[in-house]
Amino acid sequence: LLSEPSDGLTEQYRQLLGYIVAAAKRMNSMLTDLLPYARALNEDPPASSVATSEAVEWAVNNLQSAIDSAGASVDWNPARFPIVMGNKIGLVTVFQNLVGNALKYRSAGAPKVEILARRRDSFWVFQVKDNGIGIAPMYHQRIFTLFQRLHTVEYPGTGVGLALCRRIVQAHGGEIWVESDQGQGATFSFTLPAMEGD
Repeated sequence: LLSEPSDGLTEQYRQLLGYIVAAAKRMNSMLTDLLPYARALNEDPPASSVATSEAVEWAVNNLQSAIDSAGASVDWNPARFPIVMGNKIGLVTVFQNLVGNALKYRSAGAPKVEILARRRDSFWVFQVKDNGIGIAPMYHQRIFTLFQRLHTVEYPGTGVGLALCRRIVQAHGGEIWVESDQGQGATFSFTLPAMEGD
């Protein structure tokens, strides 16, 4: 539309038209991101066993192009990841969002991401650690709220991803949190209940 002849439109009107097109693209992106969030709100409790190693592998494969273009390394040991009761697509979404954020909010050097799993009492704790730009402690709770973004210009996004992660993790009976400081990288952790007899 903007590349077509102006037919007498002034520069001011062309600029306004540009703002409208950009706003429409942002709205489309936001609606696209909101659909999985809305689905997660109505999701039934997890009822099938999921190999979390497969969820991680799927997430990493989905991000392979971004990993390669960023020159990133993503390290994890599939043998250490348990089977849990869950929704596989939901867990893929959580891992993909967390690893994707580690790639997006990177510092000057090549991104290094480590994905870990360890048992703690009746829960499994999963962690996604990175060497990125970090998050000041005052924002640790805010970032999990829908539409809350710390960076609005230099990093594109809609502020839905981490809210979606929290909703999925809570639907699985777990919690999610972050440990980080500005310029010190971030460690996102979330828990999932261990299966009985595990």
